[in-house]
Amino acid sequence: MKRLLQNEWFVLLAIILAAALIRFYQLDTLPTGLYHDEAVNGIDALSVLDGDHPLYFEANNGREPLYIYLIALSIRLLGATPAAIRLVSALLGTLFIPCVYWLGRELANRRVATYAALLATSSVWAINLSRVGFRAIAYLPIITSALALLVHSQKKRSLWAALGGGVLLGLSLYTYLSARVGIVALCLILLYLLIWHRQETWRGLLIACLSAIIIFAPLGIYFVTHWQETFGRAGQVSILNPAIGNGQPLAMLGQNLLKTALAFFWQGDFIPRHNVPLRPVFDPLIAICFALGIIVLLRRFRRNPQGAIVLIWFAIMLVPTVIAEDAPHFLRASGVLPVLYLLPAYGLDTLVRRLDEMRLMRGTAVGIIAVSATLSLTAYLPHLQSETVYYQFESAATELAVGVNQYLGIGWQGEGYSVSNDKPESERLVYIAPRFYDSWQSITYLTDAAQKAGFITNNPQELTNAKDAMMVFWPYESWQELMTYLPENRLITVSEGGYEQGDLETESRLLNVSISTSAIETPDNLQATFEDGIELVGYSCETIDDQLIVRLYWHCTQSLGSSLNVFVHVLESDSILVQDDGPLALGYYGTELWRSGDVVEDVHRLTLDPDQTLDNLILRVGLYHWDTLERLAVAYDDTEATAVDIPLQGLNP
Repeated sequence: MKRLLQNEWFVLLAIILAAALIRFYQLDTLPTGLYHDEAVNGIDALSVLDGDHPLYFEANNGREPLYIYLIALSIRLLGATPAAIRLVSALLGTLFIPCVYWLGRELANRRVATYAALLATSSVWAINLSRVGFRAIAYLPIITSALALLVHSQKKRSLWAALGGGVLLGLSLYTYLSARVGIVALCLILLYLLIWHRQETWRGLLIACLSAIIIFAPLGIYFVTHWQETFGRAGQVSILNPAIGNGQPLAMLGQNLLKTALAFFWQGDFIPRHNVPLRPVFDPLIAICFALGIIVLLRRFRRNPQGAIVLIWFAIMLVPTVIAEDAPHFLRASGVLPVLYLLPAYGLDTLVRRLDEMRLMRGTAVGIIAVSATLSLTAYLPHLQSETVYYQFESAATELAVGVNQYLGIGWQGEGYSVSNDKPESERLVYIAPRFYDSWQSITYLTDAAQKAGFITNNPQELTNAKDAMMVFWPYESWQELMTYLPENRLITVSEGGYEQGDLETESRLLNVSISTSAIETPDNLQATFEDGIELVGYSCETIDDQLIVRLYWHCTQSLGSSLNVFVHVLESDSILVQDDGPLALGYYGTELWRSGDVVEDVHRLTLDPDQTLDNLILRVGLYHWDTLERLAVAYDDTEATAVDIPLQGLNP
């Protein structure tokens, strides 16, 4: 075992496997939703599969193409699922780990490279980028490999390495905005080498530059001819924009510099899509090593070109967040990641060497990194399942799309990497209110298969010709007219969707309501006839945790035109323990809308005392006019009454 641990390739493989495990863990469902930036990438990838092959994607403030084309390949294999998008990120994020190791080997030594790879493996910043569908992750393995090749070409005078580094450098410009700043960082590194080290590697430099220019040329020409589309986003978020900097860009620059510096020690990005809100980049132990690493490299800056490369790249790649709003912004600053973990690795290496010289605390590095990894994972995993992430990733819209897909039996069904259902309900049709497609791109992306198959219509009147139908509407606008288009003589089910909350909002709101029809199948365990031609034809009860969930099935034998309420009481010795009174079908398909032949599922959730047994309880159900509170008479068990009593014996939670 000791020999294995001393084997460089075995250690690196173990690190890569650990990184992959963290990045692929429940990737299909965590984060729970699909944020609109991710969904837009997916929509554009679908357009690629449909034959559209742009060099630059102008929607959503403009995006470089490489990541989207990679997503298109993934969707081709898996279908339109969240995992098809995020799988590309997870693969790139895992590939980033050996690239960090490679760069560490070129710039330092095996020990520094190992420490850096381990830190990158367990860093919240790197993990999160690897689990969401943002194109920034595509930049990291490409530019890290390019840097490693370019450093190698300088050290070994290798023209092949220079060629490879140049090709990757040109390719990196097809990934993310930070790549443009990376060119500035490389120019400053070159200037440093010329001033202090006078390295005569013009042939390698020329080959690298020419290969990068050739690779970048098509996109470069597009940039020049479409300046506003490709550079407009930078102006929108810049501190020079009066709407951002409030006319005081220098003051904001100073604030951003301080916030960015403190991000590594005290308070990081507050946006839950980028970070565990406000969590610093490093925990206290690694932060100390990070500071020590900077000090060590600054002291060697002039005589040690490898260390200077790290510092110059680190400083310049922070510029995108320093000169923009919302600093520290981990997405804009992601260009620092290729060298970021080398800084604490240098500090940790220095610390370990000193301790080894004194023969003290051997294994210190392993312990520190293990503690750091534990702190990172115990913070990040609960964060992925938090209410904040639920809202930030627009999970309610994803749930809406999944509900539609499940009803139609086509598309992604809510879990799994791929679309596996191949038995669509061909006689069903869905209408989704236009505002959902206009505002939530995840719905467009996830229901793509159903749209192309013709199972979704933008005309609600077409629902009347379907055997079964679903309509999805926004509950804050008039929906009553839509109900007239539902197929007749069917079982009608009403359900509320999830809740959504904007980035800057403090209160959440219901996103949608769905009403669907299906074949009439109800429990055959009750027959009670109320006045006005309403029959209670069945019920079901179940307990989940401390909730009693009651489903009542009402049959309408004639159109009513008037509004009735239902009461559902749980009684013990004629004393009401808990009750639920109000309009039927959650108030969205009230009795005033019922038509002859309708069978309506009416769901009630009643919260009981956790220690309450049900053996001696009675469920009492009745109807009444909401304006007069007058109950409707009911014929039940050959008696006249104003309510139906249902024993709950045998339903203990």
